[in-house]
Amino acid sequence: MEIAMSEYQYLRMLAFFEFSRKMAEQCEPIQQQINEALKIGDWERASELENQRSSIAADIFWERVRAEDIIRWLELDSDLRSRGDSTYPDVFEKISAGFPIAEGMRI
Repeated sequence: MEIAMSEYQYLRMLAFFEFSRKMAEQCEPIQQQINEALKIGDWERASELENQRSSIAADIFWERVRAEDIIRWLELDSDLRSRGDSTYPDVFEKISAGFPIAEGMRI
């Protein structure tokens, strides 16, 4: 059975698998160390490791969010182009024209 999947769904799936792989590779070993520290009652070490694990997990999560934002942008841009409208940056510029951006804030 073949499942129809758009290129954007495929990219989202890849982003999710990459997130899962990084979490497994980088956070699970630290979690095992946390569990060992808790077994022997080393609360301070467990707390330090948890802070480290949480920081790594947050970084990995934000990488995934950024990847999904890029995929969403590409999908919207492609949709606008296929309808013959403008591009995503053109539409965004028209929308944001009514909202002045402070000097130095433009990218």
